[in-house]
Amino acid sequence: AKSILEDGQLQPSKARRIPNKTVELLFGFTRWQAVKWINDNGVSLDHEKKLVVSGEARQGESRLKLKVTITECNDEEAFRQNIVENRVRKSTTAVDDAHNHRSLREELGYTDTQIAELYECSVAWVGQVRKLLSLPADIQKKIGTEMSTTEALQLCDLSPVEQQQVLVAAQQTGSTVKVAEVKKAKRASNTATGD
Repeated sequence: AKSILEDGQLQPSKARRIPNKTVELLFGFTRWQAVKWINDNGVSLDHEKKLVVSGEARQGESRLKLKVTITECNDEEAFRQNIVENRVRKSTTAVDDAHNHRSLREELGYTDTQIAELYECSVAWVGQVRKLLSLPADIQKKIGTEMSTTEALQLCDLSPVEQQQVLVAAQQTGSTVKVAEVKKAKRASNTATGD
């Protein structure tokens, strides 16, 4: 919101026409939210460029308008454009990619080879990323913020109990998930089962 008030909307959002004679926002959702928040709350900048909220909706000419480019595209093209936009902005995590891969596979019939081509990665990496969806949701949320993709992939081979043990050990030491901790959990599991 501050950036839009200071410099204006630098890049338009993108939308497409859909059959019921409305438009669907493809990307630029955060820009739309910022403009809506500014308008709904009477937000402005003071002389020190700090946000000031009056709490009253902007009226008439003072309302900001979202700049939007309208494109014609089908569902598949819209989904692909959204993936490319988010990847360019580096606003997705490996878990986001895994969910997108699944949608491409299940909803649009893509093969792992086609997904790899779209994402400009190897087919093996597509397979690795898929494993992240086997992790519990609370662990998935940490990937990309509190945990690297590599660390998360190490957890995929452990049982849910062992995953939690490794996470607790990392929290207690104030460190990240260590490969050594994962291997230790695997050895303990193999010893217990006789494998």
